[in-house]
Amino acid sequence: RTPRSGSEGQAIRRAGVVAGSALLVVTVLSVFAFIVVIKGLVVHGDAAKTASNILDSEDRFRIAVACFALIAVFDVVVAWALRVFFAPVSGLVSNLAAAVRVAYAAVFLVATAHLIVASQLLMGNETRAGFTTSELKAQGLLQIDTFTAVWNAGLVLFGFDLLLLAYLAIRSSYVPTWLGILLVLSGCGYLIDSFGLIFVRDYTASVANFTFIGEALFMLWL
Repeated sequence: RTPRSGSEGQAIRRAGVVAGSALLVVTVLSVFAFIVVIKGLVVHGDAAKTASNILDSEDRFRIAVACFALIAVFDVVVAWALRVFFAPVSGLVSNLAAAVRVAYAAVFLVATAHLIVASQLLMGNETRAGFTTSELKAQGLLQIDTFTAVWNAGLVLFGFDLLLLAYLAIRSSYVPTWLGILLVLSGCGYLIDSFGLIFVRDYTASVANFTFIGEALFMLWL
């Protein structure tokens, strides 16, 4: 339904701005932490080179880990703001979408913990627990790979959240229907990639790289 004018309409507009702003912060932090830092430093299959890169850019790596932790916090803000934004459409579905987003944030925070462990293994005492330097480097790379694996698993929740938001957007009278349709595609993209990693050996496709446009446009519209 269309929200009433006055205080309800103003609350919805404010919630939309908060959600869009928080999503923009999440996007900026993600680009820096994952694309610039993690992808720039991690050499898959080469623990020694990865360890060398991280040790040479220790501060940058630690800042990236902090950014990931902040992303989880801002995802909770997004969950709250979108719950308020879509409450006039369906209180039940908006609450469910918020709960799923918070659950995703929790999973992402667990994934980030593996990066903290990786930093401790790669930057700590070389004789820790009796492991050799090469063994510590291998375990550090394994922790980074685990971060990615847990994050990918959590994207199942993220994709489901986008589908719920798409339903709310399409049902509403104040969000363009085409945005809801694009959110459906975005959600399906994440689900395809996540389940592809589970069921397909050596899955290398990335459907979400092409369907994320719905998220980006929704963020800008908010």
